[in-house]
Amino acid sequence: MFNSQESTPNTLWPRCSKNKGVVSEGWYPVNNFFTTHLDYFLFKVCLTFVLIDLAEACCLGAMMVYIWLDTNAFYQYAQVLKYLDKDCFKPYEDFSNTTGTNPSFADFLACQPGFFSQLLSCPICLSVWISITFSIVYSIPLGILFIGINLVYFLFRKLISFSNE
Repeated sequence: MFNSQESTPNTLWPRCSKNKGVVSEGWYPVNNFFTTHLDYFLFKVCLTFVLIDLAEACCLGAMMVYIWLDTNAFYQYAQVLKYLDKDCFKPYEDFSNTTGTNPSFADFLACQPGFFSQLLSCPICLSVWISITFSIVYSIPLGILFIGINLVYFLFRKLISFSNE
């Protein structure tokens, strides 16, 4: 069928008859500079887009986990934009006054009974649900995304703790 010294099966194209465009018996080698380098270029482009999507999803997920767990952004934006009644945040304000510190809203939820409040205050649990959502949106494997989000989140927290010292 083909001579192994001339070419490999990866660089063979079917030979078409001139009459009807049907594949005939033989194969002919294609050692064309354009096709081999074009395939390599397209592979590099596709790989680049996959890695960019992975990095984007990991950084965005880690940012969401960090903002939810380590800041008061939810409470502060709700106050500024006046979306919710002040009575909704009365327990949080009482908790903040009792502790004497400025706890995050997730710290307040961690002290509340209930499955969902515990779920929203745990970094691993929250990153699992964010990973599931991003895995569907970005079509990235769940395990890789989960590890990436947690790696970026915990490295960012470590960096912030070093800069605060």
